[in-house]
Amino acid sequence: MTVNRGGFRRTSTYKISEDTALVAGMIEDITGSACTLYNISVTAGGADSWLKLYDDAAPVLGTAVPVFAIYCKASVTTTMYIPEGIPFTNSLSIAATGTSGDASETGAVASINCTFITT
Repeated sequence: MTVNRGGFRRTSTYKISEDTALVAGMIEDITGSACTLYNISVTAGGADSWLKLYDDAAPVLGTAVPVFAIYCKASVTTTMYIPEGIPFTNSLSIAATGTSGDASETGAVASINCTFITT
């Protein structure tokens, strides 16, 4: 795929990753290596939840601090476009929780559908 941005030409390969039923716990090492996140789309099920993103191939839920967390309102789709991307120097891992705190281990009460576009 060729992307033209700001007058510069860059060729990259993009990956689309999806989880259609993330409920509780950690999904480790989604990309298998360093990546840059360009797009994320999240739809929460029937209850409010939090999706947390980690720059770590094997983070420990409740101990690791996420790069950022996304509040997922019940039955609403949230999409974030990140034109310059957010680099993950180790790997992208995600977790769904029911609360916002970094140390939260409480699983999401309803499933989350999430899609990521990375390099």
